[in-house]
Amino acid sequence: MASEEERTNGDQSQGAETPAQQGGTQDEEPYSIFTVGQKKIFQGIAPTFVGSFSDSAGRRPAYMVCFIIYICANIGLAVQNHYAALLVLRMLQSSGSSGTVAISNAIAADIVTSTERGSYVGYATAGTIVAPALAPVIGGLLDQFVGWK
Repeated sequence: MASEEERTNGDQSQGAETPAQQGGTQDEEPYSIFTVGQKKIFQGIAPTFVGSFSDSAGRRPAYMVCFIIYICANIGLAVQNHYAALLVLRMLQSSGSSGTVAISNAIAADIVTSTERGSYVGYATAGTIVAPALAPVIGGLLDQFVGWK
């Protein structure tokens, strides 16, 4: 007769696996925590520099520089195989993306009056709020109908 744990868990071969079950080691986990931490640090610092740059050079050039940095970092992440490259490219990726968010809010503040600013900043930040909610659904649909590889 099956134990209570076997009845409630069932066959877990279809579920998510830990790194140890995938052939990895538990020593890999602290490195992933470090990459998230350094990404968040650069994500918080970059808008300070981007804001100063966009005030002196203009919003459009600053946005284009941030966008180019972000796209190049994404391409580099897609083709890299080394941990050091992962760290550097994640820093660049977060710096580029967080800069564009700061610039979009500044543009909304530049083009409307202070009484209308709240709704326009809401429109400007809607993409950053909606995208993480929709991305898993879109990714699941792509995987279901097109396949991952």
